[in-house]
Amino acid sequence: MIMHQPDNLQPGPARPLGVTPDELERALRDSLAGATTDMAPVRHADPAGTAIRRAKRISRRRSVAGTALVVVATVAAAMGVVQLRPDNERYAGPAWIGDPYPSILRSADPTPTRLDPPDSSDEMRRQDLGVGDELPVDVVVTTHLQTASGKIVDLASLGTVTQAHRADGGWLMVGAQQSGRSALWWVSADGSARELLPPVEAVVLASDGLRVAWLDGARLFSASVIQGQVSGAQQSAALTQGLPVSFLGRAVLMARTRDGGDEYAVWWPDGGGAFKPTWSGTTVGIYGPLPDGKTVVGQVLQGRGNSACLALLDARNALTVLKTACATRLKRDGAGTVSPDGRWLVADAETANLAALVDLTGAFKQRTTAATRYAGPPLAGEPVWTDTNTVVRADRDGLVQVEADELAVDQAEGVEHLAVPSMTEGDHVVVVSKQLA
Repeated sequence: MIMHQPDNLQPGPARPLGVTPDELERALRDSLAGATTDMAPVRHADPAGTAIRRAKRISRRRSVAGTALVVVATVAAAMGVVQLRPDNERYAGPAWIGDPYPSILRSADPTPTRLDPPDSSDEMRRQDLGVGDELPVDVVVTTHLQTASGKIVDLASLGTVTQAHRADGGWLMVGAQQSGRSALWWVSADGSARELLPPVEAVVLASDGLRVAWLDGARLFSASVIQGQVSGAQQSAALTQGLPVSFLGRAVLMARTRDGGDEYAVWWPDGGGAFKPTWSGTTVGIYGPLPDGKTVVGQVLQGRGNSACLALLDARNALTVLKTACATRLKRDGAGTVSPDGRWLVADAETANLAALVDLTGAFKQRTTAATRYAGPPLAGEPVWTDTNTVVRADRDGLVQVEADELAVDQAEGVEHLAVPSMTEGDHVVVVSKQLA
């Protein structure tokens, strides 16, 4: 068809030309009103609090856009005006489009960030699933990767995946071999895998996926990871027993096992000096750093009974204790993770077979148990923060998602259990972390 010619070449019925502006406007209103009335209603989910919030998010994506377009078109036709704000921002009621959520509403109903835009078939498949079947993150299930958009990637060649991070254009993954050694892999979006580091004694990724540390023989290394490439490696002799186990900002946390339990030390590769550890025998657990990258949340032994207390530690000074909060009772040497903004801690509780959510500001200032809430079953695997308020972790039945601010207000809210469609009993599940803005 030639685009500059009209497509109604056949003569049609005569059109009445004596139509007044009022009649034309009334016809347009009737047409738009009929379009709005005929829109399909949005399906509602289970009335449980968490499911309702997710249903509202889906409802917004499916219906609000269409309804808004109809309403805007009606206003534009009747008034010929779209209200504008300076800098080309449109006024949309109580807030300007493009502004961040007000702090009091920030966690109300944000649209979830999706790493992969779903194709039409994926969207139709999700419409047929229950609301709880939509995954907020990518997950590794034993020998395959399942993305939030429903794609499956085979990972059998990597061994047992112990860490996974979503990066631009693919995924960084640490795979443990049957020999006990580990390798770093780059898995592209097309499913192909490339080995970035050959098998070594130990490999650990930073939570943001931008740095990696490894132990190879008697040498300790730390390097940047940019677009699937390892570069700028710094190294030190590592003559004392110990393995890199995590990152504390730019520093590398080292751990070694003794008869009395694990001992910890910190290596600062940016300093350029050799790793000369001062092992801390009183530190019995490390949860993670605060945003300054120098203060660490962990556990220390204190008192005659050697009870474990929540503590703030100085990573620059051999994990020296800065402050304790012994009223907060957590499992000794249990798993845990600190939120990116340093406000929350999710860790295994001491007495109950449950995880605990701790408001760190309240714990160290008020030093009471009021800052602690139960947060679902015990931790299994490494928890991952998807934003400063939401943490997702693996469970034997799937995933557990915790909304920290909701749980802090109401013990019955804030914990959501999500089924992983491809997961079966006994599967090894790793939650994939991602770069946080």
